[in-house]
Amino acid sequence: MPAAAGQSWSLKGALSSIAFGSVKKESIGETFRFASLSGGVTKEGRVRVAIDLDSVQTGIDVRDERMRAHVFGDPDGKKRPKAILSAKIDPSVFAALPVGGLKPVSLKVDLEFLGRHFPVEADLMVARISPDRIMVLTDGMIWLSTRDLGIDEGISKLQDLAGLPSITRAFPVTARLVFQK
Repeated sequence: MPAAAGQSWSLKGALSSIAFGSVKKESIGETFRFASLSGGVTKEGRVRVAIDLDSVQTGIDVRDERMRAHVFGDPDGKKRPKAILSAKIDPSVFAALPVGGLKPVSLKVDLEFLGRHFPVEADLMVARISPDRIMVLTDGMIWLSTRDLGIDEGISKLQDLAGLPSITRAFPVTARLVFQK
């Protein structure tokens, strides 16, 4: 995550994306994403990215509604649940990264999801794309489990509603986060 000594960075939500995958019927893979992200990095190196779970986009409106109601626990669409990614980085790490420069980074991230906290190890690639913008990408996929996140029951409900023989219970997550100085 970006931070140069004495500078703060804000997340450019329109340029950023967090996506996750799912496999149904044992062989049909799909990619979903969250459309609303916000956050930033303080000059002290505290990272916070908020994911509006209500902004899930699966490509099928009724599935979006069902995910909000049964997986994220917001049946009436009024709670606006969020997931929060938090981490701490050394603010001087990227100060010398030149435009066009890349730097691999491993980061311990706290994922706050539906009121519970989960440690996540993230291998990331940081790129300075302009003098005042840094892009952070997952370097590979981060795998999460529906059981660990406490959403197994909601996934089972989706499976029943859609009449599917299976929906995977482990899923990959990728991220593209663009920060502006």
